[in-house]
Amino acid sequence: MVWFGDSNQENNAMSHENSTTSTSKGKGFKYFRKRLHEEILRSQRCLHTFTLMCLSVDAIENNNTDEQLNTTLKGAIREYDLLCTIKPAEYFIAFPETNEHHAELIAERIRDRIHEEGWKEQMPISVEANIGIACFPHDGKTTEDLLLSAEHDLKQARIKRRQ
Repeated sequence: MVWFGDSNQENNAMSHENSTTSTSKGKGFKYFRKRLHEEILRSQRCLHTFTLMCLSVDAIENNNTDEQLNTTLKGAIREYDLLCTIKPAEYFIAFPETNEHHAELIAERIRDRIHEEGWKEQMPISVEANIGIACFPHDGKTTEDLLLSAEHDLKQARIKRRQ
């Protein structure tokens, strides 16, 4: 697994130079976008699909809980999946050679892990994982289109949950 989100100075200074997406201010995002673009090219060349997930966990309030969430996510995804921390409790995850159906199964596994890990009990309020999924090439053929599609799907998931 490649994880973008350590706290070195270079990653903290990343901005949205190459993106119009509102979440592009996170640590390591510029490098993640580069890797996402490379995955698009590889998938086009090999005629594979891949999925991008936008994940937001509500009610994360302290650094210890966020570190536990990072550990939980790393344990729920494969070694070669790409995890990028946008800001505390918000992530993009790229799943190479994964179709939308399998991404939905992974999303359920992530939700289950978040509730199983036990850190939920450390907080007086409930924790909810919202997940948006975009699949290449169906939901977008460019990096920007996939990011926007995954964010849009995340917003729709939040609206649906509140109903």
